[in-house]
Amino acid sequence: MTLEEFPTLAILPWCRLKDDIKLGQVVFVDWQLGVGASRDLFVENDKLETVMSSYVDVHGQPIDRATIAMHKDAKTDGSISAKEIQEIGVAAQLLAFAAIAQNKYFPLIGQGTNSTCFRVIYQRIAEDNGIAISISHRCTGGILDGGWKHGDVHFTLPLQCQYVGEVNPAGEFVKALAYILNTNSSMATRLLRVIRLFTYAYTDDSYIPAEQEVIMLMMAFEGLFRNCQGRNDLACKVSTLLDEYGMITIGEANRKINKAKGLSPGMWLHRAWMYECYQLRNDYVHGNPPKSLTWSEYEHLVFASWLFPYLVKLLLSSVNEYELTKQDVGSLHAIDFILDTNDWNTKPKNENLSNWQLAERKGTREAQSKEIRIQAAKYHLTD
Repeated sequence: MTLEEFPTLAILPWCRLKDDIKLGQVVFVDWQLGVGASRDLFVENDKLETVMSSYVDVHGQPIDRATIAMHKDAKTDGSISAKEIQEIGVAAQLLAFAAIAQNKYFPLIGQGTNSTCFRVIYQRIAEDNGIAISISHRCTGGILDGGWKHGDVHFTLPLQCQYVGEVNPAGEFVKALAYILNTNSSMATRLLRVIRLFTYAYTDDSYIPAEQEVIMLMMAFEGLFRNCQGRNDLACKVSTLLDEYGMITIGEANRKINKAKGLSPGMWLHRAWMYECYQLRNDYVHGNPPKSLTWSEYEHLVFASWLFPYLVKLLLSSVNEYELTKQDVGSLHAIDFILDTNDWNTKPKNENLSNWQLAERKGTREAQSKEIRIQAAKYHLTD
């Protein structure tokens, strides 16, 4: 039997939204234990609470809050089509991306989100409170097992979601991502493809090797641009997109840059980073041991994850679908400062911020100074 034959809920059991959010044809609705959903569903809340009793935290206690995805074409009986399933899945990945783009890196307090928190589970609603588990096995065509009741079978909160609190991926960036769903342009298609790759890599799952995440991230970076031809071309294209925000050249950097063919002292530091990160990807793909690195494997993974949403914002801005915020501009100016900083998670003596945060603060100040100079020039003011 298919999902179309059953009343079915699309549940994001590990996601807590501050407010309901609409993305394309899908609305993501907050549900709370003892309160219910923020909108009417085809199923009564007591029935829904029975269903949700199967989803527990790491201590075995039923979760008290989750998200329900509702398609605008949803039937009143709760049946769901294959097309609706596909559109809900895509919208959930874009919602995850919008939330990840808000993550703060190396805060002294707090935890960011990841794409695992936005995993969609399609839960059939049976009259007898029965539960069936379907497993997709490529070699056997799939397995369907049943005979249990809700509450008897438990699906446990993934550890990487344990300390993720309420998320609020709202605002103009979410509206800009809706452009990807509502437009058939080549850029929209390209961005959707690479955002999906990015979310596959950003699970925070400790069972996924770092080299696999690096490979997927570099596939996402390549996919941002048409006809990307290897590391030199990718480094050039990314640098061209970011050169307006360059602060430190390779020759000025405190870090000892492993210069390679095609890199010169006058180039921005972010170009050297992109070149080396893609070389790391090549080493992993071809089974070669990574060569002497300026940035560690971990640093490459973290920085690529942080930078990628800003590249998407820049491309959306280039087609007038998104306006960079002051925070965006400050972070873009911080790129080279971060790359030239060591021990990102360390808090220097007599400071209340980590080294990463201090580098971001430098970027914000540079952006503010540049804006002051631009405004002063308009009115012919001197320094």
